Amino acid sequence: MVKHPAKDDTVLATVDHGIIEINLIDLGHTAELCSTAHGYTDGALGQSRFNNPRGMASISDSTILIADKDNHRIRKLDWLVNERTVSTLLDQVLCSQLNSPTLVTADPRNKDKYVYVALLNGFTLLKVII
Repeated sequence: MVKHPAKDDTVLATVDHGIIEINLIDLGHTAELCSTAHGYTDGALGQSRFNNPRGMASISDSTILIADKDNHRIRKLDWLVNERTVSTLLDQVLCSQLNSPTLVTADPRNKDKYVYVALLNGFTLLKVII
């Protein structure tokens, strides 16, 4: 669960029977933002693909990071713009140690500069400059 820093909105990532759902919860009303099959694709939210998304962190009013475990990536969801998009922030090319990320969180004092990533394989915590 990620709290929107400027509102009372909450964003959830759930995995249910192989279907990935990212929902926006606003005062009891749920709007599905994304529901896709497993895979890897950046782009418009409806066409994007994730493979076992895990922890999420808000780094700004409009940006959420998602630990995409089985794609070995940290994905960025821009969710307040008209065309909601998903892009890759970190992958194993940019950070060779990025293996099965399960949690991501922003540095509370430097949200726009550093994130911490917990890895399942290797029981490692990385501090990454973004």
